[in-house]
Amino acid sequence: MARAGDLLQQVIDLREKAISILSQAEAAGDLRTALAGIREAKGCVELLAKIDGQLNEKPQLNITINPQWIELRTLVINALEPFPLAKQAVIDALP
Repeated sequence: MARAGDLLQQVIDLREKAISILSQAEAAGDLRTALAGIREAKGCVELLAKIDGQLNEKPQLNITINPQWIELRTLVINALEPFPLAKQAVIDALP
């Protein structure tokens, strides 16, 4: 756990250093270095967000547009045609 805290502090320190260099480059009118500082600071912020669990890079799955789901949903609803109350309950419950 102490190692994780050390790594977190290192990322925070890197972000602060990148922002400091960015400020110096802007003050000197060195736009190329300023842009590099922005990229580095952005990378540090993204890494901190990942560590903190605020940045979710997992792929998102939207089943409601999947053709197989649409086909299954249609089959189930059609199979419930003789049972209008059950059919409506399933329709209301499905996304």
